[in-house]
Amino acid sequence: MFGSEDYREVASIESMGGKSTIGVKVLVTREIGFVDGIAEDGSQYKRLVFGESTLSDEECNIVSRHCEQMQEEILMSRFKRDPEVIADQIKVKESLLDCFPYMWKTIPVDMFVQEIPNQYCSRHCCLYKPWLVVTTTRGKITIGWRKRVISIDWSDSHVKATAQELFPLEDVTKVQRSIHAWSYDKAKEYIQKVLDYVKI
Repeated sequence: MFGSEDYREVASIESMGGKSTIGVKVLVTREIGFVDGIAEDGSQYKRLVFGESTLSDEECNIVSRHCEQMQEEILMSRFKRDPEVIADQIKVKESLLDCFPYMWKTIPVDMFVQEIPNQYCSRHCCLYKPWLVVTTTRGKITIGWRKRVISIDWSDSHVKATAQELFPLEDVTKVQRSIHAWSYDKAKEYIQKVLDYVKI
C-alpha cells in the first residue's frame, strides 16, 4: 500500500566505536487523507493523499526515545553473545573475588557469592562488569566497578563501623558503610580491614 516516498524519517541514532558501532533509523508514514475527485465519466471517487507529517512533537519524542531503546537492546543482545565480553566478565568476577581473603576457586561453605547486574550502569558497555554480593562470616559485602573505582559496601554485614571510622586517613569517597577503592589491591586491603574489625 505504501511506497518508500510515503515515509519520512522521525528519529535516528548512530554510535561508532568497535562493537558498539550501529545505526537505527525509524520511518513513519506521512499523514493520510482523502480528497474527493470526479472521474472522466463523471463518477465521483475519493483519492488517497499524503501530507507532511503524521506525528505531533510529543509523538516524535516518543519515537526518538524508543529509537534509543532499540539501539541499546540490540547492543545488549550483541554483547551478551560476544566471546570477548563473556571472557572479560569472568575475569572481572574472578578479580573481585580475589579481593576477599579466600581463594575464590575453592569457596568454603561459609562464603556464598551472588552475581547481580552492575548497580551503577545498566547499559551494554557495563555488561562485563557485574557486581557481587559476597556472604562472609561477617555478613554480606557488595562489591563492583563504578566507573574507575570499585565500590565496596558492607551495609548488610554485622560490621557496624562506618567507612570514616575504619579508614579516617584514606582520601577517597566514603559514605556511611561504603568506600571506593582505586585498585584491586586497595579493595583487598579495605575488605580485609572490614572483616578484621572488632568493636572495642
